[in-house]
Amino acid sequence: RALLAAEGKVLAELNHPGLARVYDLDFHEGRPFLVMEYVPACDLRRHASQHAVGPAEAARVVAKAARALAAAHARGVV
Repeated sequence: RALLAAEGKVLAELNHPGLARVYDLDFHEGRPFLVMEYVPACDLRRHASQHAVGPAEAARVVAKAARALAAAHARGVV
């Protein structure tokens, strides 16, 4: 429980435009849950099925996701 609480604190401190904000981590009936920012968007699979995604746009999306992931990794989030 203490390890999850510490991880929740790290997640709440992450601030990157490519990551949904985590506001809190708590427990309900012994099970952990996160309180996160609501991000209105569709997932990549749906977007790709509805729009032609060329190599340049695909590379841009992957680079943006990689930068967000790198920010999380820099804080020790795996």
